Amino acid sequence: MANDGGTGAMQAPRNWARILGTPGMLSFGTATVVTQKLLFGMRGDSKHGRHKFDKPWWQTNMMFLGMALCLLVFEVKKLVTRRRRRVSPNSKGVALEDVDTIERSASVQQEQPSSPSDLKAYFYVMAPAIADLIATAMMNVGLLWTPASVWQMLRGSQVVFTAFLSVVFLKRHIHRHHWVGIVVVCCALSLVAYSSLRQPTPKEQDKVDTRYELWGIILVVWAQLVQAAQTVIEEFLLKDVQIDAVFIVGLEGLWGLLACSFICLPICQQINVKGFHEDTHDTLDMLGRNGEIVGVIIFYMLVILVYNIAGMWITQQFSAVYRTILEGARTACIWGTNLFIFYAIDKSYGEQWTWWSVMELAGFFLMIAGTVIYNEFVKLPWDFFEYGEEEKDRVYETLVDSMAEEEQ
Repeated sequence: MANDGGTGAMQAPRNWARILGTPGMLSFGTATVVTQKLLFGMRGDSKHGRHKFDKPWWQTNMMFLGMALCLLVFEVKKLVTRRRRRVSPNSKGVALEDVDTIERSASVQQEQPSSPSDLKAYFYVMAPAIADLIATAMMNVGLLWTPASVWQMLRGSQVVFTAFLSVVFLKRHIHRHHWVGIVVVCCALSLVAYSSLRQPTPKEQDKVDTRYELWGIILVVWAQLVQAAQTVIEEFLLKDVQIDAVFIVGLEGLWGLLACSFICLPICQQINVKGFHEDTHDTLDMLGRNGEIVGVIIFYMLVILVYNIAGMWITQQFSAVYRTILEGARTACIWGTNLFIFYAIDKSYGEQWTWWSVMELAGFFLMIAGTVIYNEFVKLPWDFFEYGEEEKDRVYETLVDSMAEEEQ
């Protein structure tokens, strides 16, 4: 009976993870992007007058702070696990104190590096954290000048860069159906980007110069190369390290927070390039004068925290196929939410629907089609495309996992 109770206790969290993971990732994943774009459009008072809170580097810093909060979740998780083990019944005649000692020893072995040499794993996390910092900053700058829905769809270009990294670094062979998937994704990217450049700006919103919008699109696409490289780095450095996923996310957040706060923000203070220059003194002044901006930032950090946890639940409980479909659904939710904001709440925010949106929608469906073809979720019926028995490209599957665990 004790064993059955233990199995039920273990099964219950898994069931809750399955039930809450999908709506959690969709809702909070949508909220991350929508909140980011909302912050860029908010206006506040400062010593330089009233202007927009267009602070992509500060948002990057807050994202890493939200990730770093996973360290607190990790400590709470350890505490709850220890208490649960202490009060759980045992039927093997072992004293609870002895059980607690044995389980704590096993827990420490799992939660900490297995040998002194593995302590360097804590510093190994620094490399992917820096890559994440570069990619996130590039994407946040791009989000300044691109619609949120377009920004999210452009992230599908990771398929192209994953194929490139697979060939160059892992010496994998790209088959004909892979090339079809890559070509379809490239066509989708072209449709989405062109529709964004042609989309008229609502009269209630500030018009973005076409040059900056094009520059934003380029930044978002190239950021996917950095994120694909981050995945390869993580796989190479951490493949033999047994550390809790929550702890890794929190540690990456801590390294990113330190690097952004003490290196990137001081450098951006001195760079006089639009999108990369950021006056931290003005940022702090705006935060001191505008409580509503502070409130949205706090909400953003909490959303990042919950999104990362939900993403890890999804990664642990579901297949790569399900996660890919979920990413597509998340894109649709982001677009739908912005349409709702524009037509139902405030036309100063959100996105409008025009005839160019039809082209963007076509690009969205092509993006999904190219992704599923590349990953062999759907096999082309013609004999020209030969599908071997080899395993699917695990680099992309790992990349999908990392997308579910992180916010860009």
